Amino acid sequence: MWHFPAGRGGAGPAAGSGPEAIEAYRQARSGIALVLPDLSMPGMSGVECFRRLRELDPQVRALISTGHGADHALQGLLDQGAQGVLRKPYVVAELAETVAATLAA
Repeated sequence: MWHFPAGRGGAGPAAGSGPEAIEAYRQARSGIALVLPDLSMPGMSGVECFRRLRELDPQVRALISTGHGADHALQGLLDQGAQGVLRKPYVVAELAETVAATLAA
């Protein structure tokens, strides 16, 4: 999962698993403007990761990354407050544009 620091350009540290993502957010959430969890992450699903992030911070902003097609889990995440879905494979320009648009909203 990537973290996008608040007030600065670029991406912050990536977490290698769902549990790492939760801990990273817990430690630095005031400096994180956006998270990019993958629907399929080691250690816990992206669905569970997003749920736990929302428990820590109901206002967490997230784009869900996935290489899967339409899925009821994606709609559930959007219904629960995820800002959008970023489908893989994506190029850096697409990632940058989507992140910028999400942060501007």
